[in-house]
Amino acid sequence: MLILLRLSEAHRPSIMFAKPAWHVFHCALVLFIIHFLMLFWNTAAAQARSSTMPGATLDQATEPLQFGILPSQSAVTLMRNYTPLKSYLERVLKREVIISTAPDFPEFLRRTGANEYDFVVTAPHFAKLAEDQHGFVHLAKIQDPLRGVFLVAKTSPYQKIAHLRGKTLAILNNLAMVTLLGEQQLLGGGLQLGRDINVSNSPSHTSAALAIASGASDAALISEWALKTLPTADKNHLRVLAYTQPAPNILFMANPQMGTHEIIRLHNALLHFNEDRINSAVFSQNTGYSGIGPITEQDMQFLKPFVTLLQQRLSRK
Repeated sequence: MLILLRLSEAHRPSIMFAKPAWHVFHCALVLFIIHFLMLFWNTAAAQARSSTMPGATLDQATEPLQFGILPSQSAVTLMRNYTPLKSYLERVLKREVIISTAPDFPEFLRRTGANEYDFVVTAPHFAKLAEDQHGFVHLAKIQDPLRGVFLVAKTSPYQKIAHLRGKTLAILNNLAMVTLLGEQQLLGGGLQLGRDINVSNSPSHTSAALAIASGASDAALISEWALKTLPTADKNHLRVLAYTQPAPNILFMANPQMGTHEIIRLHNALLHFNEDRINSAVFSQNTGYSGIGPITEQDMQFLKPFVTLLQQRLSRK
């Protein structure tokens, strides 16, 4: 009921109760609508606030990109080498890029398959495995081909691969692409690692090469790129015995969970990295790589037999 003041009796004010009328229902309806709108607004506002709380799902394009890098070197070296690329991608994509790696190759493969990385730069046969098993998408590759080199001491009597029979060969890892290329080369000469040639595992390309100087190994199998980055004083004591066949170098691959739009943006950004003269120059100086280019179908076809070998070895670990 409404309370009305009868103005005609202003000299004798009195309060009276009016009976409900049509405008009473109208006012009540307006109040109900206002109440409903306020309730809806408060609910929407609460949902908006909750989306900014820790653990909430944010818009994908605002989240940092997790960039996984193959642990072929120390974490400090990898961070130094790839910081120019990280800076470039953050500027072009307008998203933070977080660099991370893993303690070893098997763990890096596990993290890749567990979707811990949005995109990776990885060994070529690891890339093909990620494509086959987890649907990772081609982005780009290091333009320089990958090639392994068999090294011996400059004063050693060995002149060809056959002379390594019964000797000790230092290698990086039996999962490394360079090792697989070297094994293929040895098999062509009738030699098998572990049967005709003793194996000494080294934590890095550098340590494998230095094992020759220390007398721990008669020869070493490392990448041609690693040989170029060795200090001159160390290289002066070494001699190249043989080269493996060339193969695709490390590849950039995208997790399909990034979404097509973001993958295309990242793909285009990587293929235009060489145009950033400052960052690309520093990247080349740090890594020894000349630049980044597109992945071809021939690259992936070449890698198929190496993926088969990789899977066989992973099943034994």
